[in-house]
Amino acid sequence: MPDLRPEENFEPSRETKTFWRFTRKSGATYAGVALPGIFETSHAVSDAALFFVVIILEVWGLANLLIVGGANPIYVVVLFILDITLAIIRHLPAGAICESRNRIVFAATADEIARLRHRITHGERFGEFISLLIALVAGVKIVSFWGLQPEFNGLTAGIMVSYLIAALIHVRVTGYFLFSLFTEGRCWLDRRRFLDAPDEENSFKIKAHKQHVFHCAQALKEVRVNRHAIELYNSPKAEESAAHRYVLKTWGVLMDHQLQALINAQADQDSIVVVAREGIKHQILNILQAEVASFEEATPTAGRV
Repeated sequence: MPDLRPEENFEPSRETKTFWRFTRKSGATYAGVALPGIFETSHAVSDAALFFVVIILEVWGLANLLIVGGANPIYVVVLFILDITLAIIRHLPAGAICESRNRIVFAATADEIARLRHRITHGERFGEFISLLIALVAGVKIVSFWGLQPEFNGLTAGIMVSYLIAALIHVRVTGYFLFSLFTEGRCWLDRRRFLDAPDEENSFKIKAHKQHVFHCAQALKEVRVNRHAIELYNSPKAEESAAHRYVLKTWGVLMDHQLQALINAQADQDSIVVVAREGIKHQILNILQAEVASFEEATPTAGRV
């Protein structure tokens, strides 16, 4: 997972943050509210290990196609590239699916929820279709080896099993690993630019909080996690000085585990639900889709429970 250090006042670019949607999430549930996760990457080590395994299986299988079966080298290379390409294509809807699942948490109407669920279903069906193509490629490799090596023996059985396992890993892991690696690289590059740029020209330097104002029917516990906080909102306008009006102030990216800490600090179920929904709303609308804050917002974004 990209290493964001609060003391550095560094925030990745908006483009880099959008790639976080494509990495694996573990999610959490609080008071019946499912938090799908947006700014986290889970199981990165196991995904990397499984991707290493699939490369070994692919190389071993394709090497046998080439050496034992006597297949055309170009044919072998094309099959290898096709597997990786299909795994990447299969993963392309993951970003929209992740964002849609998060948006459902704070969606205001049934129609909006229906649209988001349709978007999720459409992306999942696309992924299923590409998964069938990955399985088809595995079948082609099995048939190709069997055709070139007609005697069925232990090697043939091993090749068949290895291709099937490789196809399963491509479906379940390859996209997550490659996009996690790409996100990590983008974040590292942004951080290098942040460290190298002069202060007055540094577009990655955090200079202000992002603020999200919302109403709540009950009193929340004011809490601070690192440089993020939930506080009572003292509006300069008299008509906006009603009780139970709060502001969620974040410094840079509000990571999922930091939002969970803000949620866990609340004393009752109703407060937990409010902070969970407003926290995700802030992550999606004000952090994911925004550049680094360069000045305090005169009129913070507002949400209503």
